[in-house]
Amino acid sequence: MNCLTEISRILYHLDLFRRNFRKGHSCANNSFCTLCAFKELFEELSFAMRVTAPDPGSITRLIQDKMNQFVFCCHSDPGRVYENLMRSIPINNDYKLHFSLTKICLECRTTSHVDDVVQFVNIVEGPVIPESPSFEFTIKTSLDSSEFCVKPNCFGNTKIFRTLKSEPPLLTLQFSPEFKLSDLEYKLRPFLIFECQSSSLLLTGVLIKNINYASLFFHTRLNTWIFIDEGRIELLASSWDVVKLNFSQYRPIMGFYLKREENMERIYENWPLDSDSGQGSSELSSIEETNVVEQKYATIKRNKRSKSNPISVSTPDLSRLDLRKVSFNCEVELVEDEEYMPHPILLSIMEKLKI
Repeated sequence: MNCLTEISRILYHLDLFRRNFRKGHSCANNSFCTLCAFKELFEELSFAMRVTAPDPGSITRLIQDKMNQFVFCCHSDPGRVYENLMRSIPINNDYKLHFSLTKICLECRTTSHVDDVVQFVNIVEGPVIPESPSFEFTIKTSLDSSEFCVKPNCFGNTKIFRTLKSEPPLLTLQFSPEFKLSDLEYKLRPFLIFECQSSSLLLTGVLIKNINYASLFFHTRLNTWIFIDEGRIELLASSWDVVKLNFSQYRPIMGFYLKREENMERIYENWPLDSDSGQGSSELSSIEETNVVEQKYATIKRNKRSKSNPISVSTPDLSRLDLRKVSFNCEVELVEDEEYMPHPILLSIMEKLKI
């Protein structure tokens, strides 16, 4: 199967690319446009993936029919196919890697500027270093090259430092045949590879190959990894460590590391108040049963701490707590209930205030 088919499939499941690749684009003529071709493909894929049991064979044929019109699909090198594909999209400047290469002699410290390089995929060559301290160290070592210093009477070696001028949200790596799927780490720290200040990136998609090409990608809505080839679609685990062990027979071809924002989870704290305060089904509650009486517990739900929006809870009227229920959710609401038993903490407060 053509590697362009799986690359297109991975790009479709990269939320950042699928939502932004046509931003600000409009065709002025009827000539063939790569962006419009991808738009049509992604629309048809979205309908095909909504089926309860999607057929992987029909999805593969759909991608192949759309991708056959591309001129660069005849290349056998996946990195070259991906590079040509991204270069044919004129507005993807955010995904470019802008490198500034500088040679520094380790002996005499002679510095010379080599070149400015713009590319979409970073090729990681060389064998995997056993007992490497980190995944980033393995990549950085494979990118380093050693040459003799050009300065006369200096026999030191020069080292090329790659300064990453841009901080793209997507970093694509092409791996050499020596790499195994177990060598890939879930989190990538670009500042340990290049001279940059980029934050950590997370592995979102992997182009793999055993006999034919296949793809692994992380589905953000389902929070799980999915395997797709021309014959099957399989839901895997949510942990990358589990996935790479189960697919160790596959060899990684390309890895897509994305700056993925994790969803802000709400903080739930159980307070011994009322669980039936009419706040709706979104409120969590728990019931603690005792031998004497059934005590009900309510929940305070609030967002994570924010400097601009501090949490403020109004003070209840303690004189009315003897036969009332109190519910705290950023404001106080009093509800009639003759059978309500105040919590011991509230009883102690009432005793101190002599209510």
